[in-house]
Amino acid sequence: MLRTDWKSRGRVLFALIIALTRKLVLQIHEHVRKFCDRYQYGCIKLYERISSGYIQREHDSRCDILVTTPGRLNEFLFKGYVHPKKLRYVVLDEVDRLKKHNFANDIINILESPSCVHINVKAKFTNFFNILTRGITIFPVNGPKKISNIIHTFICVDGVNKNRMCGDIIDAENEMANSFVLPSRKTLILVGEKRTSDILANFFIEKGIKA
Repeated sequence: MLRTDWKSRGRVLFALIIALTRKLVLQIHEHVRKFCDRYQYGCIKLYERISSGYIQREHDSRCDILVTTPGRLNEFLFKGYVHPKKLRYVVLDEVDRLKKHNFANDIINILESPSCVHINVKAKFTNFFNILTRGITIFPVNGPKKISNIIHTFICVDGVNKNRMCGDIIDAENEMANSFVLPSRKTLILVGEKRTSDILANFFIEKGIKA
């Protein structure tokens, strides 16, 4: 958003984040909200059984980023609470579980709707989901050309080694940036437990990386 100099346009979406459960939506929204508050963007969370009063209040506020479960997304768009005509990014949390619960077609229908006119978003993600619905869930780095700008690298690591691998990757990138006298790229790491977050943060701080 900062790189594109995005200007808040009321309820016109810049990014859509889809997660399967209420718990995941709340976790993601908490982190995204901190960014939005800092740069004066609007962020809304949406999930099943959320109160109508909250929706009405949010209806009158800005929404640059929407964090939602798939079940409420169609309703929210249909009623015009937000508009995807400028949508630039779609983020899918646990895409394999979204496919398993048959939400892929719902998301494709949303992206192919007339209200979602951003061609790049349509082309990338509808093709991505079409491939998913044919049963492919993991792609090699040299996979289908049309989704090469989405899929980059998968690293499969045993549970006990995940933290170490994550730390080593960020540490190596930080050292490379320092060697070229460049700032390190900002990185978002999603973990399942607060304890894991604390462990990784302490590791990075000891390495001189702000976390």
